[in-house]
Amino acid sequence: MRNRSRADAQEQEQQRERSQPPRAQAREGSGKREQPTGRVRVGKIQYRFIKEVEEKGVNGELRMSALAMADKIKRYPLDAQHVMGSWERFTKKDIEEFKANRGNHAERERIQVAYAVVFSALRDARPVASVKELKQRIDAFSAKHPPIGADRAGESRKEVMKNDPAAPQQPRQQSLLERERPTIEQQMETALSTVRGLSSPLRGAIEGSARELIVEGHHSQRSAREALPTAVREFQADKSERNTVHMLTLAVIAKAPEHRALLRDLWDMPREQMKEIEAEGRSRLERYPPLETGLADLRNDAVEASVRAAVAPSAPNQREALVLAHAREELECLADPKRAQWQNVSDELARDLA
Repeated sequence: MRNRSRADAQEQEQQRERSQPPRAQAREGSGKREQPTGRVRVGKIQYRFIKEVEEKGVNGELRMSALAMADKIKRYPLDAQHVMGSWERFTKKDIEEFKANRGNHAERERIQVAYAVVFSALRDARPVASVKELKQRIDAFSAKHPPIGADRAGESRKEVMKNDPAAPQQPRQQSLLERERPTIEQQMETALSTVRGLSSPLRGAIEGSARELIVEGHHSQRSAREALPTAVREFQADKSERNTVHMLTLAVIAKAPEHRALLRDLWDMPREQMKEIEAEGRSRLERYPPLETGLADLRNDAVEASVRAAVAPSAPNQREALVLAHAREELECLADPKRAQWQNVSDELARDLA
């Protein structure tokens, strides 16, 4: 009887296992819990960028980069799984270019962080049906994660107000996203984000156009900023190659630091760091003889470094712009001795008027 009961129990167990779906049997046999299908798998590299966004927040430039990325997406409805697939393909390409020492590492880092914002805006939510809805999600995520040192300072103030109702309150209007950015700033950031995403030949064409207009004196940083809104309207009315190049070129010029601004940045640096850059700038003068042609070549190279610092902002590019700015100023003073004398007079007058 005992053997028959055991045999009956084993037969019943086998029948129960055969009646279960294959996936449930595999789950029981492996002893592992099945992953929920609604969650998107996040790789280690992607996770690092997502945490960086959550901890540091979303500043204006990063927000505009994410919005520019949204403009390039054509497939809808769009969900987090689609974004992650595209992101993983870009990461694979990023790693290959990094190992081969090709391309712009700073630009690839910017795209990685922009992917993190777009993915985070879609994560654990229903798919979006249009680019407009995606941009609304990006704006909402950015508002919830303001950059450290700006809007997050208001959170500590809220705690103070909670504990001390008598504390003076800020005007309500200033708490609305720290006021909206001027339209010109948004246009510049959108255009620059587009330039950074172009292929090397197209990006080089924009940089060359900007360099030419600056060197020939057709545009300064100020005049480019003033002309940009009109250029944007002309582009929106006629999306021709000419209008596209003109608008993107103006945005680069408006962002490129000018010679005097670079010198002020150099003078504001810690003394040891300033002396190091000045020494490197003087060593560069060996490449440029103190003749009219040498000065012209140095001016061209200095403008090119300034444009590159605007298109691909990074510590090496900023340093190169400072080094060439100092070298240019040294050669300008050699070519025109009165330039240095008037500079000394200006500095003394500024100190007396302060």
